[in-house]
Amino acid sequence: MPISSPHPLYEANLGRWNRCRAAYEGEDAVKSAGETYLPKVDPSQTGAEYAAYKGRAMYYEAVSRTVDGFVGAISRKPHKFSVPDSLASMLDDVTLDGTSAAEFVKVLTGDALLVGRGGLLVDFDTADNRPYFSYYPAEAVINWSATSVVLMESVYEADSADIFKQVEVPQIRQVHLGPDGCLVTLWRKSSAVQDAGGWAVYRESVPARRGVVLQELPWVWLSPIGRSAKVSKPPLLGLVNVSMSHYRSSADLEHGRHFTAMPTLYITGSSSTDAVKVGGGAAIVLSDAQAKVGYAEFTGQGLSSLEKAIEDKEQQMAVLGAAVFAGGKKGVEAAETARIRTSAENSLLMGVVSSVEESLTEALRMAAMWAGAPVDEVSVHLNRDFIAEALDPQTLVGMVQAFQAGAMTLDTFTYCLQQGDMLPPDTDLDDEVAKLAAAKAAADKVLAAAAKPGPAVPAPQSQGDK
Repeated sequence: MPISSPHPLYEANLGRWNRCRAAYEGEDAVKSAGETYLPKVDPSQTGAEYAAYKGRAMYYEAVSRTVDGFVGAISRKPHKFSVPDSLASMLDDVTLDGTSAAEFVKVLTGDALLVGRGGLLVDFDTADNRPYFSYYPAEAVINWSATSVVLMESVYEADSADIFKQVEVPQIRQVHLGPDGCLVTLWRKSSAVQDAGGWAVYRESVPARRGVVLQELPWVWLSPIGRSAKVSKPPLLGLVNVSMSHYRSSADLEHGRHFTAMPTLYITGSSSTDAVKVGGGAAIVLSDAQAKVGYAEFTGQGLSSLEKAIEDKEQQMAVLGAAVFAGGKKGVEAAETARIRTSAENSLLMGVVSSVEESLTEALRMAAMWAGAPVDEVSVHLNRDFIAEALDPQTLVGMVQAFQAGAMTLDTFTYCLQQGDMLPPDTDLDDEVAKLAAAKAAADKVLAAAAKPGPAVPAPQSQGDK
């Protein structure tokens, strides 16, 4: 079998991974897939008719706004990364292309939400003498086992005929455990190979730590259920499916509107074959007195049922997760009602955050091991405060009273202000406490100076006393 042979679960799930990806990319990606997501009205529809049918359809950008909203909620407050000093600079660029650890979290959480699968390859750059990460989405991990992962990738190289032209070169990276440890094999297409799919070994390398070959795969799975190779359903697949159904309903609605919007002229009781002109400067002259002229206009409930279906699907998308972009609920809403309304979204985000946190922690520990740094100094804590809930005036007054009465320390009071979004998220609590203490001491000094009695001033003497 060629190296490009896919895993059976890859073939079984590739369709829905592509569907989720297209739904996120938006209208251009969905429409470019043609009949995959929008079948023809009937088989007799010509290419031009289908192109017009598809062009009139509207794709509702619910999926991308939902994913981006969730990712924004996860990154609303800074994450906390703890690594050995030798790896501190890596947090500013974890992929060798300028992507910081905070931005990398956005990539991982977005893919964990949308597709629900991917993987991190930990590698070592000899030029910079440090480890780095490469992320592979689900569609790029074509085969796997307990001792191997096969990754589809591509690189850009200068064209041999034109150095100013870049050409895309597909290649396959196989990371596997052999008898002596880990081995990385790069495969590329070769005209000299007539079998095995035309793939030939291009280069091999042996990952080693200080001269010792790695005895485990430098690979970490990413999924909504932790570091598991198990293929699970994409968390937002339900939203994606409704979004595609909404797209098809939109196509039918706009198709119907196109053919029913303009009234059609009709003439009965006349056998004239003369051309008929209509408009303000034209007249219809018929010799038959019994002839009738009129306009046929669309009536009935046919299109209204499609409009209702579209409204229902938009509501379903809100229930399935798109409430993030729909805005806050208008009017007064009880706290318990709001909590129940957002519990599904929060539980989804909690699961994704926990999984990404676990995978990223393991990858950083592999990087620390490869760099010869203490593994136990690595920890990752992602933000779990997804919704901004500012302190209401009543709660704030109660906190101030508790602090003034000595029932709450200054440190706790400052922490509560920060959690209630009344202090910048990057505020250092110790510095804020010190500033408050200094401000209070300065105020006390001013008050004490004002209360101190001044020098006695002699009473003015009258003329009679002189």
